[in-house]
Amino acid sequence: MKYEFYKINLMKNPEYTYIGYTTNFTKRKYQHKKNLTDISKINFPLYKTINENGGWENVYIGLLEYGEYDNLKDVYIRERELIDFHKSTLNGHLPSKIDINYSDNPKEYKAKWFQDYKNNNPDEYNEKVKKDNVMRKEYKAKWHQENKERLNIKRKELVRCDICNIELAKYSLWHHNKSKSHIKNILP
Repeated sequence: MKYEFYKINLMKNPEYTYIGYTTNFTKRKYQHKKNLTDISKINFPLYKTINENGGWENVYIGLLEYGEYDNLKDVYIRERELIDFHKSTLNGHLPSKIDINYSDNPKEYKAKWFQDYKNNNPDEYNEKVKKDNVMRKEYKAKWHQENKERLNIKRKELVRCDICNIELAKYSLWHHNKSKSHIKNILP
C-alpha cells in the first residue's frame, strides 16, 4: 500500500514541526484543519500550538516522501526515523514500541479495545460520554458567542440562483440546490 509522509511547520515559528503519514494527503490536510476546532482534539500539542500561533494561515504542510509498504510496522519505523531526523517537536505519540496485533489491523484492534472497555467499564464509559457531550455543548455555545458578529454577516450574505431566479442566503445555497423546486427547474 502507498503511504505518504508529510511535515507540518509553523511559518512564523519554524522550530515547531510535526511529522505524520497518510494514504490520502489531500484528505489528511483537510482533517488537520478541521481538528483545530474539534473540542476533543484542541488540546493535542499540534492543534494547541497552531491555534496559539496564528491558526491555519500560519501553517505550511508539505510532502516529505512516499513509498510502498507491506505493513504498518514498517510505516511506523519510517515515521519514527523522520521524526528523529527532522527533530519534530509536536508529535504527541512517538511510534516506538509497536504492538504486533495493532499493526496487523489497527481498525479492528481499536474497535475490539473500545468494545472491551465499554463492556468492562459501563459506568465510567457513560460518565465520559456525558462529560464529553457537556464540554462539546459548552464549547459550541462559547464559539457561537465569540463569533456572533461574523456569523450574522455571513447569514446576510446573499447569492443568486440563476436557474430559479431567486436570491437566497449563501449558507443555504447547498440545501437549495438539492431542493425539489430547484431540481424541478433544472429538468426539462
